[in-house]
Amino acid sequence: MNYIFLFLFTLLTTYLSLLIGQKIRIIDNPSSEKIHNVPITKTGGLGIFLNYILRIIYLYEISCNLL
Repeated sequence: MNYIFLFLFTLLTTYLSLLIGQKIRIIDNPSSEKIHNVPITKTGGLGIFLNYILRIIYLYEISCNLL
């Protein structure tokens, strides 16, 4: 059940980080050296990073309970 929560948390935080990136204009514009053709936000990895930190905290709590 906790993995479903973490998955949904990842989806939510990634979506919110993309919206925040668009709102405060943290955007990577396309150029001849880049692969993408449309402007994209640079904050997409923030949601994944937050999920990673949350999983570390969750697994740390589990390991402390096992001791």
